[in-house]
Order: sequence, then structure tokens, then C-alpha cells
Amino acid sequence: MLTFPALDSPQQQLRLTRLLEAMVAGVFYTLVCALLFLQGMFRIDAGAFVWLLVGLWVINLGFPALVLSGLNQRLRDPSMTMALILWSTVALMVGVYLLDEMRPALLLVYPMVLLFGAFRLNLAQFLITGMFGVLAYLVVILLLLQWHPGVVDPAREFTVLVTFTFVTLGMALLGNEVSRLRERLHQRNRELNEAVEHIEKLAITDHLTGMFNRRFISGVLRRQKGLADRGDYRFAVAFVDLDHFKEVNDDHGHAAGDEVLKRLAEIIREEMREPDYAARYGGEEFLLVMPLSDRSRAWHLVERLRERIAAADMNDIVAGLKITVSAGIADHRPGESVETLLERADQRLYQAKEAGRNRIVYSDDAAAAGEDA
Repeated sequence: MLTFPALDSPQQQLRLTRLLEAMVAGVFYTLVCALLFLQGMFRIDAGAFVWLLVGLWVINLGFPALVLSGLNQRLRDPSMTMALILWSTVALMVGVYLLDEMRPALLLVYPMVLLFGAFRLNLAQFLITGMFGVLAYLVVILLLLQWHPGVVDPAREFTVLVTFTFVTLGMALLGNEVSRLRERLHQRNRELNEAVEHIEKLAITDHLTGMFNRRFISGVLRRQKGLADRGDYRFAVAFVDLDHFKEVNDDHGHAAGDEVLKRLAEIIREEMREPDYAARYGGEEFLLVMPLSDRSRAWHLVERLRERIAAADMNDIVAGLKITVSAGIADHRPGESVETLLERADQRLYQAKEAGRNRIVYSDDAAAAGEDA
């Protein structure tokens, strides 16, 4: 099965779709020409007519071929909208030149050509392409007057030219309005998507620290438990709590306390591994979820975090301020509920506080764990 790496991009896929839609208009044009040829309207024989269609379709199919190869991305306009409209105008006018009485009928295809620009063109580009179409038809009339004067009625052709000019101008203005409405709709969709993303982020993010909130981390815990219940999968959690945080708020104000929480969140984000999760669970308490970790591995990560926080420079918040944290770690046991897991981690956090703070408890023996910390 053929694959086209250039189509991996959604933009390329959209460009190919639009070109294929334009090819449908090309098929319609071909069928109209064939019908007119069978009625003897063209001034060429069957062989020349076939070669004409082959040549036109070789160039037509060149546009999607450029997209499939990715070469269109080297162009200033990768969508090739202007190029396709100008080429389609030339192809249409070739057919118009070769017709006698039915020239105005074939011109009815031109609005389909011009409206293809509604995907990309602005007003100036619409006017340029429309003027190109009018001038191309004028050239056809002049060539017919020069080489086939017997098939041209100057008065009628002038009337058709004026009518074609006004219709083309109207189609250009209409196409520009469609393009503007389309761009406005895309802008609104972008704004709506950004608003939805912002709301979704707010729904899972703590507004002060920028970390995940309790609601989000609860979902993470349920997914981790689901993985653990399926087989050989382990994870650990840790409650990390600021020591004497109430004193920071009482002595230095809540603004300083907020800055301390932000600094702590920043340190946690920098120390956590890529697969880990961290959330502000409430107040000055943070919950860490560490996939593929037992309590020993979790201890090394939390201990590194504890040491860095203890050594952190807080002078830009309050001169001489030092903060420490206590932590309780628990690894998930087979069949254990999330609530029980968190309760064990919370009990060990309480033991760390009782044992003197600035330490980690990761077993049910608080004294031994305190010494390890």
C-alpha cells in the first residue's frame, strides 16, 4: 500500500482535500466540453480534442502530485490557490476560444473557478484573479477577431464581455465575503478552543502554585490503582508538608506565605521525574504520586527534595528565612484501596512531625525511619 509521508501534516491533508474538490470541477468542465464536442461545437477534430484534454489533465493532476510529494511546501503559497485559479482560467479560455456559438455557456463554469479562492484569497487577490479572467476573455475575443472573424459578432461579444465583467466582479466580492466569514469563524473557533483549554487547565490546576489540584491527583491515583490491580505494577505516594508554616504566615504575612508555597512548588517540579505527578493537596500539604516506584525509590526522591528545600535561599522573600518539610511515604499494596494508601502515607507524615520534623517516615517504625532520613 502506498504511503505519503508529506500527508502526515493536517495542513497537507486539508490542501489535498481542497485540490481534489477542485478536480471535481475539472471533471465537470471536461464533461461539458465533451458534450459540446459531440454536438460539433468545437473547431478541432477528435484527435486534437483528445490531446487537448490529456494536456489539460496532466497539468491538473500536477497540483495534487505536488502535495503528495511535499514539494508544495517549498512554495510561498503551499495551498497553490492563486496558481490553480489562474491555470483553471487559462484552461477555460482555451475551450472558449475553440467554441463558436456556445462560448457564453462555457463561461458559466468560471464562477466555480473563482469561488475556489474563498478558501484562501483576500479582496485584492480576488480582484486580481477576476481581472485576469476578464482580460483573458478579452484576449480570446481579439484573437477570434484576428483569426476567425466569421464566428464573432462584435456587438454581442461586447455585451457578453460587459456582463462577464460585472458577474466576475460580483463573484469576487461574494467570494471575499465568504473568505472573511470563514476566517472570522476560524478565529472564533481558535478563541473558543483557547478558552476551553484555559477552563480545563483551571479545573485541574491550583491557582496559586500552578501545580495539579486535589481533584486531578485523585483521578491519577485511581488510574494508578487500576494499573496495579491488573498485574505486576507498583507505585508509591508521599505527603509533603511544610514545617511551621503557620508561623511564616503569622510572622511575615500571608503574602510571604504564598511566595514560600510558590517556591516550594517550583522546587518540587524541578526534582520530580518525568512520569511523576505532584499536586497541592490542601493548604501547605503536597501529594506526590510516583509510578513504577516502591517506597525505597520514593524515599531517595523525597529525600533529595527535602535536602534541597532545607538548603533553599529564601532571602528574597524574607531575610534569613529557612523552611523545611516533613514527609510520609507509602507504597501501594495489592488490593489496597486508594483511601487506605493515603491514610498510611498521612499517618507516616504525622509520625515525621511528631519525631521532630524535617524528616521522612517511610515505614511503620517511626524511629527507624527518622534515623534513615
